[in-house]
Amino acid sequence: MKSFFKIIFPILILSISFFSCTKNVEERIEGEWSMINLDNPYDAKEEWHFNGQNIYFVDAHTGRTCGSCSYKIKTSPFRKKILLDNMNYPQTQYEILTEFVIKKLNSKTLILLNDEQGGLLTLEFTKK
Repeated sequence: MKSFFKIIFPILILSISFFSCTKNVEERIEGEWSMINLDNPYDAKEEWHFNGQNIYFVDAHTGRTCGSCSYKIKTSPFRKKILLDNMNYPQTQYEILTEFVIKKLNSKTLILLNDEQGGLLTLEFTKK
């Protein structure tokens, strides 16, 4: 009986921490993020607005919504991902990219990575 608890207890703790991690990521990612333009870091051209289970792509200069998609967070013990679905953003590379690894997420910075098309795409954001 003691060995049963030695096995079940760690599994229970890991599963609780796994599910709370997903919620924590969803809470931290919620809000408006300005994409850093690597050519000119002081000129953000695009914003991603995370609202509920949707992302709205907004032109930073005009404030006009250019597209949207739904998303969900997928977590594992070693990696967090954003899975994009129902993309409605014409003439963009995001249409073919459906999965981003969350490399960094804190109160000020979001870094997403994608390597689906044979090259590494890095998107960096700052919280508005």
